Amino acid sequence: FTLPTSFELTRKSWAPFAEVRLETGFGLSTQAGVRVDKPDGESSVTSPRLRVAYELGDTGLRIAGSWGKAFKLPSLYALGHPLVGNPGLVPERGESQELEISQTFADGKARWSATYFDGEFRNAIDFDSGPPPRLVNRNRVDTHGVELAGKLSVSEAWALDASITNVRNRIASTGGELRNRPEWRGGVGAHWSPLGKLRFSASATYVGSSFDSSIATGDVDVDAYTLLDVSAVWQVSDKLETYLAIDNLTDQGYEQFVGFESRGVLPRAGIRLSL
Repeated sequence: FTLPTSFELTRKSWAPFAEVRLETGFGLSTQAGVRVDKPDGESSVTSPRLRVAYELGDTGLRIAGSWGKAFKLPSLYALGHPLVGNPGLVPERGESQELEISQTFADGKARWSATYFDGEFRNAIDFDSGPPPRLVNRNRVDTHGVELAGKLSVSEAWALDASITNVRNRIASTGGELRNRPEWRGGVGAHWSPLGKLRFSASATYVGSSFDSSIATGDVDVDAYTLLDVSAVWQVSDKLETYLAIDNLTDQGYEQFVGFESRGVLPRAGIRLSL
């Protein structure tokens, strides 16, 4: 049988913002910004952000810290979908901070970075399998994690990069996890430019297992998977670029969401024009 899933909602939202950046001659830099959201039917919300960085002389070592607040309205889908929508949803609010240490060395040919981040989100929107199944606000979600990344220019033609991220989140009221949030994610990439305007790339991306749920299956763990992608880019001119890419070169079968298997080699081609 056919279920009605059409809906119609409209809204207007104003969100002016401003940013300022300050550089000094002794390695200290500061960047600050503020955004004011004024959506229909809601009072205005101010979201500030601040980042401070300091570079230690000629060592290439940089220490940076940032803090900020965020505000996000529920999507029209989340509010109006006849099956899982919830017109009582309230906006999400968040506060986060991060600390980064990075260093450039070998005359700028190599760089590594380590980042720790921590956040608290109020009224985070999440799917509750019910019954009845619907989108709900979670009172508070705590998240924290670390990321390690590195880049290396082996020669004028060859470059390598790699990163790994570990993120953990918990719903404060239940101690459970958010859906579709893998704890581990990592990747490596190789890039070859035999000519100045031609670049070939290959990358492998690992996505760890994650928690998910559906009406048919209940709570399940979605398996981890690894994808291999390749691409070629030709810079025809300063304003014109063409590309050819093949995603999932090894035809890996995987699920980002339970019950929705992705499979098949995906070739893509296109052009990018800058005016």
